[in-house]
This record gives sequence, structure tokens and C-alpha cells, in this order.
Amino acid sequence: MAFFKIETEEDIKNLNFLERIYGILFKPSITIKNLMYQPKLVYPAIVKIGGIVFLYLLRYPVYAKHIRELLKMRLSQPDAGFTPQEIELAMKLAPKSVITSTLINNLLSWLFVVLAAYAIIKWVFRGRADVSELFSITGYAYTPVLIYFLICFIASFFTGELLVDMSPALLFPSLKGTTTYGFLRSIDPFMIWQFVIVWIGIKMSSRMNNSDVTWVTVFAFLVTVFVNIDYYKLLD
Repeated sequence: MAFFKIETEEDIKNLNFLERIYGILFKPSITIKNLMYQPKLVYPAIVKIGGIVFLYLLRYPVYAKHIRELLKMRLSQPDAGFTPQEIELAMKLAPKSVITSTLINNLLSWLFVVLAAYAIIKWVFRGRADVSELFSITGYAYTPVLIYFLICFIASFFTGELLVDMSPALLFPSLKGTTTYGFLRSIDPFMIWQFVIVWIGIKMSSRMNNSDVTWVTVFAFLVTVFVNIDYYKLLD
């Protein structure tokens, strides 16, 4: 079979890894159908749990500077109640501890989103629900975000900054530090791309109507945003 020359159901069942990645980006319905035939969990687990940690490790000096600046900003607030010595110690330990906490946070938030979506689909909207399919679909749907991390990795050599801001928050710099800013800062074209794929995946897997699929997708989106909103509201 030529690369991504899909002609039969058997071709869809036999997609290889690269074809699944290409498909989830440009022809998501084909990759999703493949995952419904044969759910895949290794790649989803690696990218959903590792995710941004790969960027942290590849650009560790830039990452360490980034985390220390954010932590200093947060701990130096008047109501934080930390002494300069405590702030200095926290900043020293922060880079490694944040990597650990990020891995744990990514795992727990992914588990929560998938299991909650499963419950909502099955018991609220009475749709078809399969946990392994939801893990596979949400994991592969994260692929566009990896493209964003690649852009950040390349840009960091020129800007000295860990992340590239492509969010609506660029239009509202005066809101920095607020929940509204954090919400806006967490949205970018790659995240939207991700949740468009999630919507398609839930639609195909659950066989629900468009309105019910939208409610489940919005739920997953909001959980994803608010889990990290305290981090995003401090970003430039």
C-alpha cells in the first residue's frame, strides 16, 4: 500500500504509525476509524503524560529560567507570606520538582477527562462509550500540540523564551494575572485543532448527535484549560 493510499476498510485497519499520525492531522476520520478497530495506547500515553516535559528537557536552561521567573513572581506577591530565603530555596528546587508535578498532573487530568467523558457519554447521553477508544482518540488528538512544542523549541533559540504566544491574550496584556487572561492565554490554534479532532473522534466513537458531542467536547476543553489556568495567567 502506497503511503496513505486508502481504498478499502482493510487499508484503514492496517495503517502504520506514520500513517496514523498523518491521518490524525489531515484526515482524522480515517485514523479515528483505525483506532476504533484497534485502540492504541502507547503513543497516547507518551504524548499526553510527557507532552510539554519533552520541551522542558530539550531546552532545560531556558525552561529553568522560565520556571524560576514565574515562581518568583507568584511567591513575591504581598499576600504570599514567604521570606526571601524561602523564595530563594523554592526557586532552586523548582525546575526538577515542576517536571515531576507536571507528569503527575498530566496523567491525572487525562484520566479524569477520559473517565468523566466516558461516564457522560454512557450514562447521561446514552451513547456508545469505550474507554480504550477514548484514551486512544484523545491521545492521538494531542498531536497538533506537539507541533506547537516543536515551534516553541525552534523559536527558543532565537527568542530565549520557552513558549511562543499565539493566544488571544496578546490583545489584552492589561489583564495579566487574572483568570480571564489565563483562560485566553491557554487558547491557541493548535489547541483548537486538538479539540476539533476530539470532537470528530467522540462523534464517530459515540454515535451521538452533534449537540451532545459538543457538550462533551466543551467539558473536556474546559477541564484542560482550568487545570493549568494558574500557570497561564502569569505568562507574558
